[in-house]
Amino acid sequence: MRFTTEQIKDLAAEERRMDSGVSMFVITNGQRRSVRKEVMEELGLVNGQTASSTIVIRISELELAMIRSEIAIDKACAGIAKRVRFAKLAAKSFRGLK
Repeated sequence: MRFTTEQIKDLAAEERRMDSGVSMFVITNGQRRSVRKEVMEELGLVNGQTASSTIVIRISELELAMIRSEIAIDKACAGIAKRVRFAKLAAKSFRGLK
């Protein structure tokens, strides 16, 4: 799998965030894996600790669930915004009929 220059820059930036303590991580197979703070807290993990494949799978499951919920919220907000715009247009048109 080839990475784009932009993806490499993003990975390097995340490495720097882990180095500086901004991003939390676990170590698995000798590699750091960035983990959301909420997931670390949910699973009782400590920043920098070693994590087995079982723990890494659970981390991935929780992060995927969070991403899916964020997408659902974004879609819902977009739908609400669309309905609000439509309602404003309808109200404006209705006022014009008077």
